[in-house]
Amino acid sequence: MSVRNLSADWFKAYTSETLHQYIIRTRMEYAQQLLKDNKKSIAEIYEYIGFANQSALNNNTSKK
Repeated sequence: MSVRNLSADWFKAYTSETLHQYIIRTRMEYAQQLLKDNKKSIAEIYEYIGFANQSALNNNTSKK
């Protein structure tokens, strides 16, 4: 088993989610907090948290 696979398996065993799922969930939680603060537009938020466009943000919102 490669170090990469071992690390991925360890991460999933520890967190019950893949690294990708963890990153998306964390970004979405941060986006929700920014929306609650009401100081940034949706366009500013998706750019700030690293989504390419609003569609990418919407796609991940529907998966939550």
